[in-house]
Amino acid sequence: MTLLICRLAVFIGGHAVSLLRRDRASGINKPYQGITRDLITLAVSPGISALFALWLHGLLFDVKPF
Repeated sequence: MTLLICRLAVFIGGHAVSLLRRDRASGINKPYQGITRDLITLAVSPGISALFALWLHGLLFDVKPF
């Protein structure tokens, strides 16, 4: 299960990079969306990490880190 999750993350990440390269090669420039999206990412990421560390880690791997 863990390997599947890791492979899925690598596949999605690699696909996003290839789309960015394709857009750059064809000259497509996307406008900057503003700092709001950056701030949302900075606010949500620690929450998701805490959720994984405190709850999902024990559920998925049967090992509680704390």
